[in-house]
Order: sequence, then structure tokens, then C-alpha cells
Amino acid sequence: MAEDDVEQGGAEEAAATPIAMARHAIEATRGRISARLGALEERVHRTKDALEERLDVLRELRARIRERPWAALAIAAGAGLLLGLLAARTAPAAATAQAARRARRPGDADPARARRRPRRR
Repeated sequence: MAEDDVEQGGAEEAAATPIAMARHAIEATRGRISARLGALEERVHRTKDALEERLDVLRELRARIRERPWAALAIAAGAGLLLGLLAARTAPAAATAQAARRARRPGDADPARARRRPRRR
């Protein structure tokens, strides 16, 4: 019986060794993956911060507006007034052209064409 115990103990040790080695390999792999993920996460955060800094092209403008809000308001009002005046000048011309197109009836002869054609006798 003592021999059977020795054989069983040897079999358990043989079975435990590959399992222990597999567990050790898994733990080592987890450690490497965790380290790589940490480095990757840091790199992503640095890249994100750099992109945000580059893309924030209006930062200087916002700072100037905060420093001098009344000047910014005056500039915005002036730009709005200028655009309003330009739009007001083009609106009557467009309205006149629309009214002229509406006044013409489909059956009426076009006065410009009537002048171009010579009369037949």
C-alpha cells in the first residue's frame, strides 16, 4: 500500500505541475497586458489633450472677448448692421425681378423678341 501512496503522490505532483505552470503563465500574461493597457491609455490621453489644444482655435478670440466685452459687442453690432444694409439693398432688386416675372402672362408676346423679328409683308 505504501507503494500505491507513492505512486498517487507522484501522479498528483505531475498533474499539479502543469496546472501551476499554466496559472503562472496566465498571471504573467495578465501583468503584461495590464502594463500595455496602462501605457496605451496614457498615450491616448496625451494625444487627446494635444488634439483638443490644436482644435481650440477660438481660444484666443474667447480670451479677448472676456477681456473687452463691450468692444466685442460693438464689433458684432456693426457687423450685423452692415449685413442688414447689404441684405436690404439686394431684397428690392429681387422683389422687382419677381414682380416683373409675375406680371408677364404666358400668352403675351415678349417685347424684346417682338423688336428683333422683322415684319413680313
